[in-house]
Amino acid sequence: MVLRSNKKYRTTFSLDEPLGIDGDGNEFSLIDVLAENQDSVFRQVELKMLSQKLDEVMKNCLTSREYKILQLRYGLGEKPAYTQLKTAEMLGISRSYISRIEKKALQKIREKINKEDYILD
Repeated sequence: MVLRSNKKYRTTFSLDEPLGIDGDGNEFSLIDVLAENQDSVFRQVELKMLSQKLDEVMKNCLTSREYKILQLRYGLGEKPAYTQLKTAEMLGISRSYISRIEKKALQKIREKINKEDYILD
């Protein structure tokens, strides 16, 4: 009877059971692997939330031109990041003007975040 009841638990194992040895010679278990993946999932969710909050702040305090320039320069919204020169070519303005607009826009965002006490950490 005991053998039959234990038969169904044969495929069950502990989360602390060693799975193998890493490159440094340390044993690792399933719980180590799951915890590592869990941290990255939480980090991804946190970054997504921060990104959405930053996008909201940018839309509320920047002009459409400033917003577009920061999107192009920093690759926001899952778009590639471009240099000041490439951004200037795309918008048909000078690189130095891009630099001035970018600097002004970043200052506006800093002021908005400090004024509203946003927590972006």
